[in-house]
Amino acid sequence: MKKKITLLLVMIFFSTFLFSHTSSDRALRLTVLLNGFPKEAITSDIEYVFKHDENTKYYFLEPTPVSHQTGPTNAWKAKQVGIFYFASYYGA
Repeated sequence: MKKKITLLLVMIFFSTFLFSHTSSDRALRLTVLLNGFPKEAITSDIEYVFKHDENTKYYFLEPTPVSHQTGPTNAWKAKQVGIFYFASYYGA
């Protein structure tokens, strides 16, 4: 019984990872959520800005998430590694 529960939890984690990292928009929304902006992660429009190289794209969010410590966090990048996308904060 314990093996089944463990296997189920691993499968749920793996499925969630696959779902959230197979699109640049979903990876970006997950990263914004994990950075502490839940409202902006759900409601913001993602504006594609430019493509730096074959594997890196830059985005702006509208409305811009505003951190109390650093101010507006408007520039984000999504990098493609294989079939997965990983997003991170790029700068103002």
